Amino acid sequence: RVNDIKRLTACMGEAGVDEGIQAEVLKCVDSTQGATLQVASAKKVAENSVVKSCTVFVDGAKRCIRDGGTWYDCPGGSDTAAFIKSIC
Repeated sequence: RVNDIKRLTACMGEAGVDEGIQAEVLKCVDSTQGATLQVASAKKVAENSVVKSCTVFVDGAKRCIRDGGTWYDCPGGSDTAAFIKSIC
């Protein structure tokens, strides 16, 4: 449901995304650039054999998976401090 604009708008609202940023995102989604980015993203998903929608990569390496409200396959830990350590 990637192209479900109602879900996208609701998600951005719940996340507290600024209305100006929301407008830019919606403009991108409805453009050639948005379509190009979506195709590139789908190719990356296939290249990395991702099967769960919340698979987190850091610097090109699979870091963790979240599914059904549970984190797993997280060798560096799944709490906030662990993610910050991985990113920094």
